[in-house]
Amino acid sequence: MFEYMEDAETVSRELADIYAKASRQLNYRIDEIYDKFKDRHGLTDKEAMALLNTLKNKNDIATLKQALAGKAKTDPGYADLLAKLESQAYGARIERLEQLQTEIDRMMQEVYKQEKKITTSHYKDLAKNSYYREIYNVQRKVGFQFSFSAVDPKMINMLLNSKWSGKNYSARIWDNTKGLASDLKEQMILGMLTGKTEGEMAREIANKYAAGAFEARRLVRTESNFISGQMQMAAYDECDAEYYEYVATLDLRTSKQCQELDGKVFPVKEAVPGVNMHPMHPFCRSTTIIHLGGDVVPGLKRRARDPETGENKLVPASTNYKKWYQQNKAAIEKAEGKKKARGKSLHKKQGDGNIKVQAEEMKIENFPEAFTEKAEAKNTQALIDYVNGLKGADAKVVKLYNSMKKMESIVSQGIPFKISHGKSHAVVSSYRPSTGQLVEVKLTIPKVAAGGGAGAVNTTLHENMHLIDLYLREDLGGHGHFRGSQAAKVLDEALAKVKPDIGEKAGALFKEYKEECYRIREAAKASCMQKVEELTKQYYGEGSPNVWGDIKKYKQYEKERKKLYSLMEDEVDTMCRNAMGGGVGQLQDVYDALSGGIARDSGAVLYGHGSKYYRSMDARKAEIIANYGAMSVTRPDLIDMLKEDKPELVEALDALVEEMLKKVGD
Repeated sequence: MFEYMEDAETVSRELADIYAKASRQLNYRIDEIYDKFKDRHGLTDKEAMALLNTLKNKNDIATLKQALAGKAKTDPGYADLLAKLESQAYGARIERLEQLQTEIDRMMQEVYKQEKKITTSHYKDLAKNSYYREIYNVQRKVGFQFSFSAVDPKMINMLLNSKWSGKNYSARIWDNTKGLASDLKEQMILGMLTGKTEGEMAREIANKYAAGAFEARRLVRTESNFISGQMQMAAYDECDAEYYEYVATLDLRTSKQCQELDGKVFPVKEAVPGVNMHPMHPFCRSTTIIHLGGDVVPGLKRRARDPETGENKLVPASTNYKKWYQQNKAAIEKAEGKKKARGKSLHKKQGDGNIKVQAEEMKIENFPEAFTEKAEAKNTQALIDYVNGLKGADAKVVKLYNSMKKMESIVSQGIPFKISHGKSHAVVSSYRPSTGQLVEVKLTIPKVAAGGGAGAVNTTLHENMHLIDLYLREDLGGHGHFRGSQAAKVLDEALAKVKPDIGEKAGALFKEYKEECYRIREAAKASCMQKVEELTKQYYGEGSPNVWGDIKKYKQYEKERKKLYSLMEDEVDTMCRNAMGGGVGQLQDVYDALSGGIARDSGAVLYGHGSKYYRSMDARKAEIIANYGAMSVTRPDLIDMLKEDKPELVEALDALVEEMLKKVGD
């Protein structure tokens, strides 16, 4: 099963490339539809969505204008927007948008064809391999070879056409691509109604395609698990086996459903996916084995994850999940005991058998007013939903984020505070030069609600931790952060001791990450160069760009060429931040801070701030704290890696979080 899932991941990456390519193609075509800068004539996201929800066809421009006309009779804002859309200058944009809506349908039909072709080939190979592999496994278990029938191609075709969960795989692909096309067209209409800029729309489109790629991956993983299971049953039937045994993965990620089924025996003829055989749920990792009786089982082995070392090991095949859990209680307790620092532990033994300290549920009412009003509430709720869906998040760090309303000390002090969304993510504080008084704070974060994935969530948590650092300053009216207080001296002491070298595991991870980002960049670059070539032909045929010829023509060509490169860089950055589960770039930035920026300057890490920024020890502390906060929530495994390499640093950061909670009163 592990080998098959690796194959499924390979196919998923291939599909992700197809979706990314489609995203690039669409982004190249939105030129001259949206403004370069924010337009004053625009509805809020809520108003625009409410208007579209009144229409039977949300993508029909004519119907939309009729609805606007009705609203314009009583609301001047709608009248201004309608006048803009009906103006002669805007006519070309509307026409281009309508053409692009048709192009989206054609583009997604092509994505559907490619995805179906790739997955069909994968599923057919998987079906044959699963069948023959299971026949081999049975022969190995019984200790002798026997004759068996070859896999029937007709049976594979029937399997691919089966509607085991309501629809077959082809229909599911179509639903995904068709749904994505509809979402894209709706998003483009919303962009026009709300006055989104060209850059904002490019990011919205990229996020929609990223969501589509994730759905494609979920489908491939789950469908692969189903096909593998069905061919296992076919192999058991060929061997005249009457019973099979359910086999879950022995680690701490296994779902409750699969934990309960592990080791149970069922008749082959009564196997039903989602009831007593895999897949029990999306991304299911369970499988089955033939059940040959108690006299054979003791000699067999199965794979399990060592809770202390994280390495795979073999245990008796008779060990089910409950038995494995009971046998490893001591190892789990020992492993987590090593991770405790100043009484802080992500895991600890519980009386009910659940070994994780569950983080409290994040709630929107625990955020300051600026995060919950008007359009920002949707983005805040998207962040909350993402975090609440995570497993293993550090409970105390989550509590700190969940206490932001309690600690808010900017608006409550009469200081203006604004949240915006753009490329340059940061917390910017402005001070009056003569007195050093804090006069304004601006927070710029990604739009998590737009589907930016792990990268957007990590960046938002990172910047929110910067804001928490500012909220907890000692001088509420002037300069300062919590990191400069006496309570934060523990971090200063740790940084004075910690060596800046990159540990072996982190080094190996960064090497793999660098290769992945290189692959992402090369793919994006190749596509971009193709677009530049097409652009050049469009302007100059088979000739070369001529700066000495038509100057106006050359300037327009250069403008569009630079835009292609800019879009490529944005896409590469987004995909790299999401690569390998997200958060790797933030771990790199921690090591860059420890090195004073040398790691980034030397190329040892891809993401970091460099030596110019990290000349200041205060800047190093600020970024280490912010990166630690984000990773503790989304990637506790990376914190574990950092702790193994720099235990005194993580111990100090754990203590720092406790001091922050004490100041808040939690």
